[in-house]
Amino acid sequence: MSADIKEIYDTLYYGGEIEFNYSNNSYMMEASYSAGLSLLTIWKIDSSENGENSMELYNKNFQQKEQGIDDMLTAKVFDNHSFLDIVNEIEIDFIA
Repeated sequence: MSADIKEIYDTLYYGGEIEFNYSNNSYMMEASYSAGLSLLTIWKIDSSENGENSMELYNKNFQQKEQGIDDMLTAKVFDNHSFLDIVNEIEIDFIA
């Protein structure tokens, strides 16, 4: 793993969020953990004069963090590409 992918993976593993831009669109990935389950979500964020709207692209629960993160990073939700396919084309805005 490259350093950037490792940081992304670690952020998701410990329950954080990542905001990034790809192909003139804004996205957010988030991982949260409760009651022994991992909830992993990807949103596409659209901002306009009327406010901010989000569209859920991916949302799954997993019992094993590693399985969930791997599944999310390889899900083909970006115009039939996965996050791992586009990672060199994104611009990260925020990691927490």
